[in-house]
Amino acid sequence: MSLQNRNFNKIILILTHRMSITINFTQEEVSFDFNGKALTKPLGTPLKTPYMLSRSVIFVHNDDKMFRIDWKLWNNIEQFVEVNTYDGKNWVLTTQWSYIALPQPGTSQTSEIKCSGARGFNLRIIDGPHGDWSSGFASNL
Repeated sequence: MSLQNRNFNKIILILTHRMSITINFTQEEVSFDFNGKALTKPLGTPLKTPYMLSRSVIFVHNDDKMFRIDWKLWNNIEQFVEVNTYDGKNWVLTTQWSYIALPQPGTSQTSEIKCSGARGFNLRIIDGPHGDWSSGFASNL
C-alpha cells in the first residue's frame, strides 16, 4: 500500500469514527472505545531499557481492525502514547501524543500536550508516573 493510500485510509478512519483511550495505571488496564464499542484489556508487561520504559496492548475491533496502543516514558521525563493500526502487512502510526509534566528549566520544553498525526481521539492517563493528564477531543485534520 502506498504512503498516499495509507494517509487517505487514516483520514477516512478518523473522519468516520471516534476513538477514546484510557490508560489506568492503578487498575493496570487500558480501555479502548472505537465507534461506540468499548473494550478493556490488561496493560502489557513493562519493557525497560536504560532510557525507555514502555507498555503495549493490542485490540481487535469487530474481527477486522487491529489497533496497538503503546505508552512510553523516555528518560523519566517525557511520556508518549502512540496508536498504530495494522494494514495487513505492517503497523502504521496513526497518531501520537507527548507530554512533559515537569519541563526542565532553561530548555524549550513545555507542559503542553502535543498531538501529531490524525486527530479526533480522546486520551486519558490515570495515575501515570507523573500524574493524570488528558488530551480531550482534538479537532479533525
